[in-house]
Amino acid sequence: MYGLPKNANWIEKLPDGHQATLRTLEVMRFLVRKDYRRPSVRSIVTFLCTTQRALACVQALFLFARDGIRYVPDPPDLELVRDFDHTWAGREGDCDDKVSWLATALLAIDTPARFVVQTYAGHIFEDGWDHVYLEFYDWNRWKWVALDPTADEHTGIFAPIGWRQPLPKSGFEMRYSI
Repeated sequence: MYGLPKNANWIEKLPDGHQATLRTLEVMRFLVRKDYRRPSVRSIVTFLCTTQRALACVQALFLFARDGIRYVPDPPDLELVRDFDHTWAGREGDCDDKVSWLATALLAIDTPARFVVQTYAGHIFEDGWDHVYLEFYDWNRWKWVALDPTADEHTGIFAPIGWRQPLPKSGFEMRYSI
C-alpha cells in the first residue's frame, strides 16, 4: 500500500476519464496562480536565472524542472499535485508537478504560459488524457514554444526546448489557459 506523501498539498481520488484531467488542470491552475507573485517564488526564480536575458532564464528554469526535479509517478488511482514550494523542497514529482512548478516560475518572470494536455488514443471522455506539458510565448519568435520537463530521460527521451511528445493519428491536444 502506498503511504500519502508528506509534501502533498492537494490529493484526491480521481474521477473517471475526461473529468479527471479537467479537475487536475483546474487544481494546477489554482496552485500556479496562488504562488507566482509570492516573494519566495521570485527569490528562487531569480537564483536560478543567472542572466537578465529572458530566453536564457526560460532555458535555466526549464533545465531545472527537467533535470533537477526527479520524476516520481503518483500512487495508483490517486492524483497528487504539488505546489511550487512542495516541488522545490522535495525535488520530485510527476508531469503535473513539474509543469506546475515551471508554469509558476515562468509567470513569476512575466512570461506567458499555458498547459497542454495530450491523449494518445483520442477517447478523452472514456479514457481521459495521457500527458501534460507547457507552452510559453516566445516574444522573439512571436509563437508558442513547447516545454516538456517530463522528458527527463526516465522514459529514454531527453528533450530540449521546443520538443513535444509526438501524437499518433488518433491522438490530439487541448490547450488550457492559466
